[in-house]
Amino acid sequence: MHAPLSRLLALGCVAALAAATLLSPAPASAAPADDVQALYEAAKADLKEKRFVFALKKFKQALALAKDDAENEWRMILGAALAYEQMGQVEFTLEYYRLFLDSVERHRAAVTDKWTNRIRVVEDQVSVLENTLLGERGVIDLNSTPPGARITIDGNMPGADGNATTPFPVYATPGTHVLRVEKDGFAPTELTVQVKLGAREARTVQLAEKRIEGRLMVATGAPDASVKVDGDAVGTGSNVSVKVAAGSHVVRVERTGFKVFEKRVDVGADAMVRVEALLQAEGPGAAAGIGSSEAGAAVAKARAYRAPLWGYLGAGGGAALVVVGGVFTALRNSDVDSIATIDRKNPANLTTAEKRDLLARRNSLSSSVDTKGAVAGVFYGLGGAAIVGSAVYLAFFADWHGAEPAGRAATLPTVMPLPGGAGLSFQGTF
Repeated sequence: MHAPLSRLLALGCVAALAAATLLSPAPASAAPADDVQALYEAAKADLKEKRFVFALKKFKQALALAKDDAENEWRMILGAALAYEQMGQVEFTLEYYRLFLDSVERHRAAVTDKWTNRIRVVEDQVSVLENTLLGERGVIDLNSTPPGARITIDGNMPGADGNATTPFPVYATPGTHVLRVEKDGFAPTELTVQVKLGAREARTVQLAEKRIEGRLMVATGAPDASVKVDGDAVGTGSNVSVKVAAGSHVVRVERTGFKVFEKRVDVGADAMVRVEALLQAEGPGAAAGIGSSEAGAAVAKARAYRAPLWGYLGAGGGAALVVVGGVFTALRNSDVDSIATIDRKNPANLTTAEKRDLLARRNSLSSSVDTKGAVAGVFYGLGGAAIVGSAVYLAFFADWHGAEPAGRAATLPTVMPLPGGAGLSFQGTF
């Protein structure tokens, strides 16, 4: 289907605008000007040879370096828009033209007469491209309170760079779609929308702050001990588990015939804090203990023995974490090889659809490389910390020669309620 004459004229104007932008010299004031200019020249060469995927990548690399230089930033944005346009990516072309206009608003003081003319052309082109998209789709102007929330539509992140945040115009084919909006510190929100051909609808999502919680686990050692947190009764028993808001809390344990136990603890977000309430019997000469003086003496004796076994277990666990980190590193390297394979392909031998698919796959692989590299780093860090901690424990804290309590009488298993079921708690040493 042939484009309307008005659209062809607008495309010609924008092509002339982009060409003028690409041919104009780069300002030399910014700190990374040499790197920006080198990438810019390489991108222009790729455009000339119709290597649009490679040109786009270089324009975006230069854009990341030119953030403190308004004119260079505008040139790179327009270069990326031209690359998307040559690839037939109307939605992404429109997104980058809007990005250019947003940048102009932020740097109004840098606008000269030549840029004023270019701004007018881009504004006209935005209208043309939007009319083109609305001939095939509908649009949801999605916003959120607060703004800056990540967006997905039917499980996919919209936008040229796959990182769209509110406010953002989401173009979609006619029909039913599920939008998801999420922001750190807030509960994610989903909404189902009906998109109509050529229609525009504004939606604003009110995000609710997420309750930041942790968990307190209070070990009393006595089935009749009552537990309070910040003055509120939360349970009775040998082990009491309760969700609390992240922050500081006062734990109080009471039992008939024993002194009140009270302690202030700090609970972090998504953290679990265990409190051991060592209750002391009331009256002169009473021995400290959990449930009885004999049990308390047994626990005290058991704690005097520190078995080297824990050091070995920690070191073994650390080694396992390092191995897992190696697996993620291997997976990351495989993705890097796949990216290199894509970059070696000659765009001249590919159709527009194949180029689009390659770009999408490359972007996905790049994201995967970053994620797997970060995960590998976490496992390496945890594994290394576990190994070093175990070595320190074995060298300085483990009791290699102390007498182990006879019969391990202090190993006292008790059932402790946990979310989703019961758990087993051992009080004492192993």
